Amino acid sequence: MPLGPCRWLVVVAPPGAFDPRSIRAFSADGARGVNYRPGTWHHPLVVTDVAADFLVVDRVAPELDCDVVQIPPDTIEISLD
Repeated sequence: MPLGPCRWLVVVAPPGAFDPRSIRAFSADGARGVNYRPGTWHHPLVVTDVAADFLVVDRVAPELDCDVVQIPPDTIEISLD
């Protein structure tokens, strides 16, 4: 959740085997946060206009709940309509 006014990108792909062709990007404003379903691939936050702080809420548990996917450079190009 952005803590101030900003424009930012939400970049996600559905759960399951990662497929770069399934990535979708959405433009968001400073009045919106996101909540990901379990297994949803998501890119780290990308702010497009100003420096911004975000509130991130995560669970407290001893086991990992995040899988990291390495994507080769220059593999993905995202454009917003």
